[in-house]
Amino acid sequence: PEFLKKRVNVLLLGLDRSKEREKCGSFRTDTMVLVSVNLDDQNVHMISIPRDSFVRIHNKKARAKINSAFGVGGGAEKNGYEYAMKTVSKLFGGVAVDYYVGFDMQLVKDVVDVIGGVDYDVDVEIRMNGRQLHPGPPRLDGQAVIDYCRQRNGSSDIPRWDRQQRILLDIFDERKTRGPSLNVPNIYTAVMNISVTDLNQANTRHLT
Repeated sequence: PEFLKKRVNVLLLGLDRSKEREKCGSFRTDTMVLVSVNLDDQNVHMISIPRDSFVRIHNKKARAKINSAFGVGGGAEKNGYEYAMKTVSKLFGGVAVDYYVGFDMQLVKDVVDVIGGVDYDVDVEIRMNGRQLHPGPPRLDGQAVIDYCRQRNGSSDIPRWDRQQRILLDIFDERKTRGPSLNVPNIYTAVMNISVTDLNQANTRHLT
Protein backbone atom coordinates (compact mmCIF):
# COMPACT_ATOMS: atom_id res chain seq x y z
CA PRO A 1 0.00 0.00 0.00
CA GLU A 2 2.81 2.45 0.79
CA PHE A 3 4.27 1.92 -2.68
CA LEU A 4 0.97 2.81 -4.34
CA LYS A 5 0.42 6.12 -2.54
CA LYS A 6 0.55 9.12 -4.90
CA ARG A 7 1.87 6.94 -7.69
CA VAL A 8 0.39 6.15 -11.09
CA ASN A 9 1.43 3.12 -13.12
CA VAL A 10 1.08 3.05 -16.91
CA LEU A 11 1.73 -0.02 -19.06
CA LEU A 12 3.38 0.73 -22.41
CA LEU A 13 2.67 -1.97 -24.99
CA GLY A 14 4.60 -2.07 -28.26
CA LEU A 15 2.72 -4.23 -30.76
CA ASP A 16 4.47 -6.29 -33.45
CA ARG A 17 1.92 -5.08 -35.97
CA SER A 18 2.78 -5.71 -39.62
CA LYS A 19 0.93 -6.10 -42.93
CA GLU A 20 1.37 -9.86 -42.74
CA ARG A 21 -0.08 -10.11 -39.25
CA GLU A 22 -2.92 -7.73 -40.06
CA LYS A 23 -4.28 -10.37 -42.45
CA CYS A 24 -4.60 -12.95 -39.67
CA GLY A 25 -5.41 -10.40 -36.95
CA SER A 26 -2.72 -11.75 -34.62
CA PHE A 27 -0.59 -9.21 -32.74
CA ARG A 28 1.63 -9.64 -29.72
CA THR A 29 3.01 -7.14 -27.25
CA ASP A 30 6.69 -7.74 -27.88
CA THR A 31 7.71 -4.63 -25.93
CA MET A 32 6.21 -4.24 -22.46
CA VAL A 33 7.34 -1.47 -20.12
CA LEU A 34 5.67 -0.61 -16.81
CA VAL A 35 6.10 3.11 -16.15
CA SER A 36 5.61 4.30 -12.58
CA VAL A 37 5.10 8.04 -12.00
CA ASN A 38 5.80 9.25 -8.46
CA LEU A 39 3.59 12.30 -7.97
CA ASP A 40 5.48 13.44 -4.84
CA ASP A 41 9.03 13.72 -6.15
CA GLN A 42 8.12 13.91 -9.87
CA ASN A 43 10.36 10.94 -10.68
CA VAL A 44 9.49 8.39 -13.35
CA HIS A 45 10.68 4.80 -13.09
CA MET A 46 10.49 2.11 -15.77
CA ILE A 47 10.84 -1.64 -15.74
CA SER A 48 10.99 -3.69 -18.94
CA ILE A 49 9.23 -7.05 -18.96
CA PRO A 50 10.92 -9.64 -21.19
CA ARG A 51 8.34 -10.84 -23.70
CA ASP A 52 9.18 -14.51 -23.11
CA SER A 53 8.50 -14.35 -19.35
CA PHE A 54 6.58 -17.55 -18.50
CA VAL A 55 3.65 -16.42 -16.35
CA ARG A 56 0.05 -17.10 -15.45
CA ILE A 57 -2.19 -15.33 -17.95
CA HIS A 58 -5.24 -13.53 -16.61
CA ASN A 59 -8.32 -15.80 -16.56
CA LYS A 60 -6.25 -18.84 -17.58
CA LYS A 61 -4.94 -21.70 -15.46
CA ALA A 62 -2.02 -22.54 -17.73
CA ARG A 63 1.17 -20.54 -17.93
CA ALA A 64 2.33 -18.98 -21.18
CA LYS A 65 4.63 -16.28 -22.51
CA ILE A 66 3.53 -12.91 -21.22
CA ASN A 67 3.39 -11.36 -24.69
CA SER A 68 0.52 -13.72 -25.53
CA ALA A 69 -1.84 -12.19 -22.93
CA PHE A 70 -2.94 -9.49 -25.37
CA GLY A 71 -3.95 -12.07 -27.97
CA VAL A 72 -5.56 -14.40 -25.42
CA GLY A 73 -7.81 -11.52 -24.42
CA GLY A 74 -8.92 -11.00 -28.00
CA GLY A 75 -6.51 -8.27 -29.00
CA ALA A 76 -7.45 -4.65 -29.53
CA GLU A 77 -10.95 -5.54 -30.71
CA LYS A 78 -11.90 -7.25 -27.45
CA ASN A 79 -10.17 -7.41 -24.04
CA GLY A 80 -6.52 -7.66 -25.03
CA TYR A 81 -5.38 -4.57 -23.14
CA GLU A 82 -7.26 -5.60 -20.01
CA TYR A 83 -5.70 -9.07 -20.10
CA ALA A 84 -2.21 -7.60 -20.55
CA MET A 85 -2.71 -5.16 -17.65
CA LYS A 86 -4.09 -7.77 -15.27
CA THR A 87 -1.41 -10.30 -16.21
CA VAL A 88 1.33 -7.75 -15.48
CA SER A 89 -0.37 -6.78 -12.22
CA LYS A 90 -0.41 -10.42 -11.14
CA LEU A 91 3.24 -10.82 -12.13
CA PHE A 92 4.18 -7.97 -9.76
CA GLY A 93 2.17 -9.30 -6.83
CA GLY A 94 -0.98 -7.28 -7.40
CA VAL A 95 0.58 -3.86 -7.99
CA ALA A 96 -2.05 -1.70 -9.67
CA VAL A 97 -1.70 -1.03 -13.40
CA ASP A 98 -3.82 2.09 -13.81
CA TYR A 99 -3.65 2.82 -17.52
CA TYR A 100 -2.27 1.48 -20.79
CA VAL A 101 -0.80 2.95 -23.97
CA GLY A 102 -0.60 0.67 -27.00
CA PHE A 103 1.34 1.55 -30.14
CA ASP A 104 3.18 -0.02 -33.04
CA MET A 105 6.58 0.60 -34.62
CA GLN A 106 5.31 3.34 -36.92
CA LEU A 107 4.63 5.62 -33.94
CA VAL A 108 8.24 5.40 -32.75
CA LYS A 109 9.49 6.15 -36.26
CA ASP A 110 7.15 9.13 -36.70
CA VAL A 111 7.94 10.70 -33.31
CA VAL A 112 11.71 10.40 -33.77
CA ASP A 113 11.46 11.99 -37.22
CA VAL A 114 9.27 14.82 -35.90
CA ILE A 115 11.86 15.74 -33.23
CA GLY A 116 14.61 15.68 -35.85
CA GLY A 117 16.29 12.42 -34.88
CA VAL A 118 18.49 11.62 -31.93
CA ASP A 119 22.26 11.56 -31.32
CA TYR A 120 23.18 8.10 -30.11
CA ASP A 121 26.41 6.12 -29.81
CA VAL A 122 25.49 2.85 -31.52
CA ASP A 123 27.26 -0.04 -29.79
CA VAL A 124 26.55 -2.96 -32.15
CA GLU A 125 26.48 -3.62 -35.88
CA ILE A 126 22.88 -3.63 -37.10
CA ARG A 127 21.74 -5.29 -40.32
CA MET A 128 18.04 -5.41 -41.09
CA ASN A 129 16.12 -5.73 -44.36
CA GLY A 130 19.06 -4.53 -46.43
CA ARG A 131 19.83 -1.58 -44.14
CA GLN A 132 23.03 -1.26 -42.10
CA LEU A 133 23.85 0.71 -38.97
CA HIS A 134 27.50 0.84 -37.96
CA PRO A 135 28.88 1.39 -34.43
CA GLY A 136 29.53 5.02 -33.66
CA PRO A 137 27.73 8.25 -32.72
CA PRO A 138 25.58 9.08 -35.79
CA ARG A 139 22.38 11.10 -35.84
CA LEU A 140 19.66 8.46 -36.01
CA ASP A 141 16.38 8.99 -37.84
CA GLY A 142 13.19 7.13 -37.03
CA GLN A 143 13.93 4.10 -39.19
CA ALA A 144 17.43 3.72 -37.71
CA VAL A 145 16.01 3.86 -34.18
CA ILE A 146 13.48 1.15 -35.05
CA ASP A 147 16.19 -1.07 -36.57
CA TYR A 148 18.41 -0.60 -33.52
CA CYS A 149 15.61 -1.41 -31.09
CA ARG A 150 14.39 -4.45 -33.03
CA GLN A 151 17.74 -6.14 -33.68
CA ARG A 152 18.05 -9.45 -31.84
CA ASN A 153 20.18 -11.66 -34.07
CA GLY A 154 23.04 -13.24 -32.16
CA SER A 155 21.68 -12.36 -28.73
CA SER A 156 18.70 -12.91 -26.45
CA ASP A 157 15.72 -10.64 -25.89
CA ILE A 158 17.33 -9.11 -22.77
CA PRO A 159 20.05 -7.15 -24.64
CA ARG A 160 17.34 -5.93 -26.97
CA TRP A 161 15.18 -4.37 -24.27
CA ASP A 162 18.36 -2.99 -22.71
CA ARG A 163 18.99 -1.15 -25.99
CA GLN A 164 15.38 0.02 -26.03
CA GLN A 165 15.70 1.48 -22.55
CA ARG A 166 19.00 3.21 -23.27
CA ILE A 167 17.85 4.89 -26.47
CA LEU A 168 14.56 5.92 -24.84
CA LEU A 169 16.44 7.57 -21.98
CA ASP A 170 18.76 9.30 -24.48
CA ILE A 171 15.74 10.73 -26.28
CA PHE A 172 14.35 12.00 -22.96
CA ASP A 173 17.68 13.55 -21.97
CA GLU A 174 18.08 15.25 -25.33
CA ARG A 175 14.60 16.74 -25.19
CA LYS A 176 15.26 18.08 -21.68
CA THR A 177 18.58 19.60 -22.77
CA ARG A 178 17.00 21.35 -25.74
CA GLY A 179 14.13 22.72 -23.67
CA PRO A 180 10.53 23.23 -24.82
CA SER A 181 9.98 22.06 -28.37
CA LEU A 182 8.09 23.97 -31.04
CA ASN A 183 7.19 20.56 -32.47
CA VAL A 184 4.92 19.62 -29.56
CA PRO A 185 1.73 19.89 -31.70
CA ASN A 186 3.27 17.63 -34.36
CA ILE A 187 4.48 15.16 -31.72
CA TYR A 188 1.01 15.11 -30.17
CA THR A 189 -0.57 14.49 -33.57
CA ALA A 190 1.83 11.66 -34.37
CA VAL A 191 1.15 9.98 -31.02
CA MET A 192 -2.62 10.37 -30.96
CA ASN A 193 -3.12 9.24 -34.57
CA ILE A 194 -1.45 5.88 -34.01
CA SER A 195 -1.57 5.02 -30.30
CA VAL A 196 -4.47 3.46 -28.37
CA THR A 197 -4.93 4.38 -24.72
CA ASP A 198 -7.44 4.72 -21.90
CA LEU A 199 -5.70 7.92 -20.77
CA ASN A 200 -7.67 11.09 -21.43
CA GLN A 201 -7.75 14.72 -20.31
CA ALA A 202 -10.05 13.96 -17.39
CA ASN A 203 -8.10 11.10 -15.82
CA THR A 204 -4.66 12.67 -16.28
CA ARG A 205 -5.27 15.94 -14.40
CA HIS A 206 -3.59 14.47 -11.32
CA LEU A 207 -0.42 13.82 -13.36
CA THR A 208 0.25 17.52 -14.00
